[in-house]
Amino acid sequence: MTIKNMFNFIYSKIQSLFKHNFVKDTATLQIGTLFATGLTFISSVIFARVLGPEDYGKYGLIFAFTSLIGIALNWGADYATLTLMSEAWAKQDRQKIKELIIYFLKLSFYVNGFAGLLIFLTAPVIANYLYHDFTIGFLARWVLLANTLSVIYILALIILQVVRKIKYLTVLENINKIFYISLPVILVLLGWRLKGIVFGYLICGILFFLFSFFFYMIMIKRTNLLPTFSEIFKDFFTVPIKKYFRFGFLIAIDKNLANLYSILPITFLGMFTAKTDVAYFKLAFSYIGLHTIFLKPISRLLSVQLPKSKTFGEDTLKNHFYKTTFYSVIIVACLMVPMLILAKFLVLTFYGEKYLPTVRLIYWLWPYALTSSIGIGLGALYRTINKMKITILTNLIIFITTGPVVYLLIRNFSLAGMIISITFWAFIPNIVLISYFYFYAKKNNSTDNSN
Repeated sequence: MTIKNMFNFIYSKIQSLFKHNFVKDTATLQIGTLFATGLTFISSVIFARVLGPEDYGKYGLIFAFTSLIGIALNWGADYATLTLMSEAWAKQDRQKIKELIIYFLKLSFYVNGFAGLLIFLTAPVIANYLYHDFTIGFLARWVLLANTLSVIYILALIILQVVRKIKYLTVLENINKIFYISLPVILVLLGWRLKGIVFGYLICGILFFLFSFFFYMIMIKRTNLLPTFSEIFKDFFTVPIKKYFRFGFLIAIDKNLANLYSILPITFLGMFTAKTDVAYFKLAFSYIGLHTIFLKPISRLLSVQLPKSKTFGEDTLKNHFYKTTFYSVIIVACLMVPMLILAKFLVLTFYGEKYLPTVRLIYWLWPYALTSSIGIGLGALYRTINKMKITILTNLIIFITTGPVVYLLIRNFSLAGMIISITFWAFIPNIVLISYFYFYAKKNNSTDNSN
């Protein structure tokens, strides 16, 4: 095959891919993600240079702490609503859509109203126990409050995903990102330092809480499938949470276990090392995590796409999942090469010599990026085939059996132990779950052929 023929072949393949709505929507989301990532990068440079390694490490621990606490507040309302509402919307089932929206708001209200209040009051004590620093908890609880106020905004995002208004979704998310980045940056530059980041988040949370109400009112006027506010208030206490709770709670357990894989290591690191080491790791992890620019949109759209693929048969579902996983790994592998080559130059240029230890960590982190990309569609896949118990059991067994090892690795080997731990925790669950699905699909195919 000549070079010209090879180019034409690749070009034709790319053209055929962009004929699919899924690929078009993914590309749209990726454009938005690129924009958001650019803003995040600019803010990280400003924060790192203004705060210095010590406070930048503390900034990393504040948000690691809020993520850890957020696990207790995540009971799966968002993922359950997105999955079930996609099916209800396809069937034009207005009653079920109304029930799901009320379920989402009701469960969010109860969890944040009771557990959220308790955590808000005790956050400084918990943070002091973990990091020997009360100020981390004092500042983190305002971020937690901002996250609580984002409930209506999350509902708006769910609706846009369900109705496949991806362009509007991208615009809304980018507006949100602009506010959540620019306001903290402005306050930091004005001399507020860590308080500027925290209260910038809180102000943005309040603004988007109000904005989302008006947004929902606009959506009501564009479709008769969404319930009005009066309908929501009227049936708020009549729709039982338990009708959808089990499905959502299983998803929450699965997601929370997955989140623990990423949150606990940084928590252990903060417990046993200096905050400057946390700063170096945060920068290295953020840099190597740039590959998620291409993977996050795919992962999000699979939550809607795979349930639709299933309606065309198990073979279609299997093919879509395998193709998505294969292309995701190839994309990440191709990205790693230039990222590693440019790492030292970029760190020195944007962050300065005081962050030079970050480069060594970047070189060690590329296996993590590659192994984590394998699991891009696993969450959506197992929700689609209704095998959440398998993912929960798998993650729970791996977490219980290897958690002490991870703790000891980080405690005794610091940053080296950290990198080994997160790579190990990314690889093992993904391989086990992909293997299970392979035999599950093979078994179902054999059953169909025998019938």
